[in-house]
Amino acid sequence: MTGMPWSSAGRGPARSSNFAEMSGWPSRCSTCRVRKFAISMAWPRTRSARPTSGEAVPRARTRQNRGALLVAIGPAADRGEPAVAVRLRLDLRLRPAPAWLAAALVAALALHGLAVKAGADFRAFHAAGGQWIRGVDVYAALPGVMPFKYAPAAAAVFAPLALLPMPIARALWTLMSVLSLVKFLAWTSAAAQVQKSWLAQIAALGASLPLLGHLFALGQSDAVLAWLMLQAFRLRDGRPWLSGLLWATACLLKPPYLLFALLVAAGRRWRIAAGFGVGLALASALEVARFGLAGSAAQLHAWRELLEKATPPLLCEPGNQGLAAIVCSYLVPLTSPAFWPSVFALGALVALGLAVPILREAAAGERRRAEQLAFVFALYLTAALSPLGWHTTHLVAIPCLYLLAAQAWSSCAAARLSARGALASLMAVGLLLSYDVLGREGFEAALRARDVGLATLAAVGIAAAAIALDPLRDRNVVRKPTGA
Repeated sequence: MTGMPWSSAGRGPARSSNFAEMSGWPSRCSTCRVRKFAISMAWPRTRSARPTSGEAVPRARTRQNRGALLVAIGPAADRGEPAVAVRLRLDLRLRPAPAWLAAALVAALALHGLAVKAGADFRAFHAAGGQWIRGVDVYAALPGVMPFKYAPAAAAVFAPLALLPMPIARALWTLMSVLSLVKFLAWTSAAAQVQKSWLAQIAALGASLPLLGHLFALGQSDAVLAWLMLQAFRLRDGRPWLSGLLWATACLLKPPYLLFALLVAAGRRWRIAAGFGVGLALASALEVARFGLAGSAAQLHAWRELLEKATPPLLCEPGNQGLAAIVCSYLVPLTSPAFWPSVFALGALVALGLAVPILREAAAGERRRAEQLAFVFALYLTAALSPLGWHTTHLVAIPCLYLLAAQAWSSCAAARLSARGALASLMAVGLLLSYDVLGREGFEAALRARDVGLATLAAVGIAAAAIALDPLRDRNVVRKPTGA
């Protein structure tokens, strides 16, 4: 089709007010394989405006079909219609967008977690918020409640929820997690360019099941923090100060997000760093205003003592799925002097491997794409490199799984088979190696084998390798799976 306004990169139509610059109305919808019927309506035109028989006839199409109604402007002289006609094409198979599938799955898992699971981690958050309101030690042991392991100022985040009864507070926290996850997954699918593909969305969501279900069972904060980091990333150019504030808030709850300081320094985004410093200063001022200078110092001391006491015994616990736990299970025991050097070496190897596709995109001049990949892989590394990379902490690896799903229908056979195998492995972990199927002992045995950590590491590695070795330099081509 000559004169087509979309480039080979699959970008949207060129912005032009002249419809004569566009051509090539397709006979089938570009987002589904469904036949449509047409209702033609025409308005009279002057004879001088009609094209001659040998003149090329302009046609136009909308940027994308959103599933329900499609409006096209173009002639159909070959069918005896006027030179200019408006055709309304109605999709006979009205289906929701694939994004609704993710929202429905997240809502179902959230309801299951509220109804069946105890939400032990959120109970610790709720108790710490109450302790902060009363001005007492947030790290004091409470009967039947897990210890609070976040920074002292993080307890202020949960103070508003602590004013509510536990059932209402937990329901509100779950709703916040659901909304955060839906927004996070929507951006993820768009960044991986699979937002219009049903099969790729189903594959990515199926592989994410081991991570999503455990989040709502515990009432953890990883979904909200992932959304905070996403907002910080999206605001990095337009509102860098606010980006730094959001980043600082996430670091108060999860210090491993300090890893993003490397990206900030590499990009010389000093205003983001300044916003981060302002955020920490505000948090410290809030803590001092509540506990006083001496009380704030005592809280920091109690937090450090708790981490020093609680972290080493948990490094090889079943729930830990980070690189430290993988080293503990398969390479070097915890008591060996070579344990931490082995962890650092494995972490450096993984980080260098993930840097290859980022550098390749940057070298090709795709700066925005390189920044997206850097953000996605850095999210995963915050979980993998954390000494206690818990099951739920690996939820931030979901963007990598969407990248993997995009490669599952790649033109490269090796990348395609590897991606599908990794996705199938994660689906098996979520569906067959779950607590409901294996019971307590079997589930702990699977966790001791680091099933989630190893499967996620393999999936992220395959996604990075497929992107780095992709023979197609055009990243904007959406590879739609067969039957999607």
